[in-house]
This record gives sequence, structure tokens and C-alpha cells, in this order.
Amino acid sequence: MSDKTTSTERQLFILSLLAQKKSGYTIGEIIDSLKRMADIDATRRMVVRDMDYISQNFFVYEEDVGGKTVYKADKYALSEMDFSIAEVLSLYFTREVLESYTTLDIAKNGLKILDKILAKMPELSRSAMENVEKMIKIVPASAASEETDEDILEAVQTAVQESRSLQIVYSSFSTGETQTRKFDPYVLEVREGCWHTIGHCHLRGAVRDLRLSRMEEAKLLTDAFSVPKRFYEEYQKTRFDKLAGAELKEVEVRFAGEAARLVKEFHAHKADKLEEKEEAVIFYKKTAVTPDLKAWILSFGAQAEVLSPSELKEAVQREIVEMAQTYKAVNR
Repeated sequence: MSDKTTSTERQLFILSLLAQKKSGYTIGEIIDSLKRMADIDATRRMVVRDMDYISQNFFVYEEDVGGKTVYKADKYALSEMDFSIAEVLSLYFTREVLESYTTLDIAKNGLKILDKILAKMPELSRSAMENVEKMIKIVPASAASEETDEDILEAVQTAVQESRSLQIVYSSFSTGETQTRKFDPYVLEVREGCWHTIGHCHLRGAVRDLRLSRMEEAKLLTDAFSVPKRFYEEYQKTRFDKLAGAELKEVEVRFAGEAARLVKEFHAHKADKLEEKEEAVIFYKKTAVTPDLKAWILSFGAQAEVLSPSELKEAVQREIVEMAQTYKAVNR
């Protein structure tokens, strides 16, 4: 952590320290606490610079104690503060995330509750919030703008809660057909701003992920079902990103050049293991071979090479050939 810690992270940790100890801290004690409690390596110069910034923006001051400079937070101001710095940061983060999901009623209601909390914050807490907003910018995951029929959502929620089957009229994305089917919704999921339900589809005889916005009707049935133990945890293993498959495969992909750096920096969390080899990295993941996995690999162009499984390697090769033929036809 030490070599990647930002000044903002250090400053927030220092603020938390000062809020917890009225007698204050010397620079040396702050440095020791950063290392011991947060595994943050900081030099004296770093911390002095951090304290200069903090003193300008928060209720923090210096005091000479036995010939040593001690940094303290105003005890009178802190006594009026309903939230710690860490809690203010969490409130700010929550608000920013909720803002990206305002097409969902649960997000709208969450914002209303949060606004009520923020309106009643004491002046010091509001000041802290304003300074956190200056220091940190939250970039939430992109969310689709999509409304869901409230009656359908209520029917699915009831079905999940009571383990009752549904009769739905559903427009399939893959086939474009609208069909009536019986469906056992095991779980509701919010993904990229849209409601989904995952469960057993009697029409397909398999687990399916259905988007509620594609449901034209949803009727509760009296039929009951049982959710398999650890269903969602096991289901997640069959996903690479959004789509799932029935069979898990050991996927190995070699990334070279700029792609290797991009994978290490932005996509390492997707791998079960990353292995560095000279100027490349080998990406290991046990997952289902799905269209979004193939698309992800293709997005890196010639700097990505599928090593296994063979079916994924062949699928990528076919796509490359078809792309070449498309561009060849365009250039004629």
C-alpha cells in the first residue's frame, strides 16, 4: 500500500487520528501511526505538507507542548461534530453513487433520506463535507437510464420473498421473440442501473438472467420452489462480466506490450491470477466462455493471445477472420 498511497488518503487518515485523541500528535507520532495502523510509509516532509493543507481547510491547529509542536483538532468544535471524518467521507461516497442510479426508486428514496441527514448536520460536519468534495471526486460505474414497471417489480419482489413462481410475458433479447413462460425468480439484482432477476426458466429448462424492463407482464402463481443452497455465490463463478454460462473453463490469455500494462492496472481484479513473464502477463481465470469474455479479449487487438481453452481460441480466430473480410470488402 505504501508506494501507492495518495496524499488524500494520508490526510483523511491523519484527520481521523486527530479526531480520536484530544492531546494531539507530533509529526513523528503521526508518521509512526500511519505506518503501524495503515501500513502507510510517509516522510516528515510529506506529513508537514499534509498538515499545512489540513490546517487551511479543517479545524486543526498547532500547540507547543514541552518544546514540541503538537497538532490538535479543536476539541470544542469536535464536540459538536455528529460525524467523524471517515463517516463524512462515507456519506459523500454514498450520495455520489446514488446519484448515478436515479432511474431506480430505491436510489431516489435513498437520496431523500440522505438529504434529510445532511440537512441536519451541524456546521462543522457540513464544512467537512464541502472540503471532502474538493479533495475527492467519485466516478461511479456507468448506469443505464431505464424505468421499470412498478407493478412488475412488486410482483417479482413478492415472488422472490415468498419463493413463488411467476408467469411472465417476456421479450427475449437474443431471439427477439415475445413468449409466455413460467419462471422461478431466485434473486433480484441491480446491475448497471437496471433491475434483473436470476432464476430457473421452465421454458428453457435452465437458469436464466432476465431483465425486468423486458417483462410485459408478471403474474404470481401458487406454485412454490426452493432456491439451491449458495445459488448466487455459485452462479457468480460462471460469469466473466455480465453474461453467464453453464460450464466453467480454465481460461489463459497472454497480454503483451501496452495491453499488459492496461490489464495489470485496470483489469487485475478480473483474474484469479496474473503471472508476469518478461514484457507480458498471463491472465488466468476459471469462468464460462461467454460473448462478453470474447469481446473483452478482442478489445486488446493483436496484443492479446488466447492460450486456452481451444474453443475460446477458435472463436476469437473466427471473429478475427470475419473482421478482416469485412474490412477487406469495405476497402474494395
